[in-house]
Amino acid sequence: MKRFSISVWLTALLFLLFLPLFLFFLFLVAQLKISEDAALERRTLRTAVSVSQGTQHIIESMTQTLNVVSSAQELAEGNLQDFHAKTRFALKDTANFIIVVREDGQQLLNTRVPYNTELGAISDLAGLATVLSRDDIHVSGIFKGRTSDQWVFNVTKALPPRSETTARAIITTRNAQELESVFQTISLPKSWIASIVDGSGRVVVSSDRTKKSPGDLVGVPDNVDLARVLSDIQQNEFMREKGDVLTVVKVRGSDWKVIVQGPVATAQESVYDAWKILIFGSLFFAILSAVVFYLFSFYLRKSIRGIARMAKQLGTGEIVSPLASRISEIDTVAKALSDASFDRSQREDTITLVMRELAHRTKNLIAVVISMVRQSSRRANSTEEMTKTLIDRVMGLGFSIDLLTAREWGGVPISDLLEKQLSNFGNIGQNICLEGPDISLRAEAVQHLGMAIHELATNAGKHGSLRDANGRVDVSWKTFDVDGIQKLEFLWQERGGRKVKIPKDKGFGSQILERFAAMALNGVSTITYEPAGLIWSLTVPLETLTDHPSNS
Repeated sequence: MKRFSISVWLTALLFLLFLPLFLFFLFLVAQLKISEDAALERRTLRTAVSVSQGTQHIIESMTQTLNVVSSAQELAEGNLQDFHAKTRFALKDTANFIIVVREDGQQLLNTRVPYNTELGAISDLAGLATVLSRDDIHVSGIFKGRTSDQWVFNVTKALPPRSETTARAIITTRNAQELESVFQTISLPKSWIASIVDGSGRVVVSSDRTKKSPGDLVGVPDNVDLARVLSDIQQNEFMREKGDVLTVVKVRGSDWKVIVQGPVATAQESVYDAWKILIFGSLFFAILSAVVFYLFSFYLRKSIRGIARMAKQLGTGEIVSPLASRISEIDTVAKALSDASFDRSQREDTITLVMRELAHRTKNLIAVVISMVRQSSRRANSTEEMTKTLIDRVMGLGFSIDLLTAREWGGVPISDLLEKQLSNFGNIGQNICLEGPDISLRAEAVQHLGMAIHELATNAGKHGSLRDANGRVDVSWKTFDVDGIQKLEFLWQERGGRKVKIPKDKGFGSQILERFAAMALNGVSTITYEPAGLIWSLTVPLETLTDHPSNS
């Protein structure tokens, strides 16, 4: 199979990536006209709906204000002065004003002005008549307010007839310019305008005051029937006439409309500019990508060759330094190779050290076993007795070695050593009780103390308290300080067994307990044959037992 360099593969990959993108780009250009028209319709409708919803929200808030203030007790009782003061104070931070009128339209109060100000009839008498006849909320068109002398609109609600007052309707009025806030969230193309118009076609407010002011008649393209726009359109509608776009959306709860209009050319100008930028930008990035791909392939090839050299050096057993590159994955592989070379060197050193330590420990174990054999052969009455005694002692030594092996010849807790040696002679926690702090023993201490514990347990099982069901052994240890030296006192105490007598002939086990353990651990041991049970104590410097005496 023919092989190619990584530069060739990356170049082929670049070509395969850009070819479908180029074909897809041609398809997008072919669909540009259709997508632009659809996008323009969606944008203008979305803008008109946004303005309509904002206007509707303001009208609904005015309606809620009417519903709240119309239920005031002062209004129902005809106490208009208190009602005026209370309502004016409540609405002082809003753009709303409250008007209370009689059936003929005469204003009884207006919160725009102080109470008892002489007032005339309202301007929107037609709206008042509509409210009184239908008993419903009515949103007026725009008109010039007599009291405010500004372009305003009203939201009117009928009041129930009461004998206490002549008030028949309540109105919340607002300046038309306050609706300009609904245009703050929209963005229109150049030469476009959004307008809110009332039922008569007059502008309530527009997004551009220089083109349309409140009260002006809204302008529409020549081929658009304004009367149909104002009366027939009850839903959203999009119209396109001779390069102009007109979008109409009804404001719910009123006869108002939102009209967004403008020339198509300015709306699509940014789209054409964007496509030009896209075309030239794509060519630029295609060339730039080719250059970057080439440089990257060169750098990648160089880094891979560096890793190959590291692998060869690792194979010869050298320690290699990690390769410094700007690619995290390559750095990860290089670091792994460097770590592997370092670990390999460390393992080789460790193996050498372990072999030396193993040889040393093996000599010590052989010496211990030889001593066991000699002592067992001297005291044994028969070959079978010697064999059994020797096997027991070697197994006891093996228990200690098992613990050390499991912990890689590191520290072994003294409680683990006791449980390992005593578990075959009794039940820990029942007839054998252990109590003392957590102390980690070094390897030599595990072997020597383990042999002593095994001899104690063997003796207790044959002659002492572990031979009878009522007997027990209490094993305790504690640390204390003598002249600044930390020491450990280990105490083995038997009780409840058969009456103990001082043996006439002391064997290998007695030598371990009385001399060997103390000498090996640089301590002092005592053995007492009390009638209630054997007591053995061992006091040694803590530093001979553990590598970290301060942690005990």
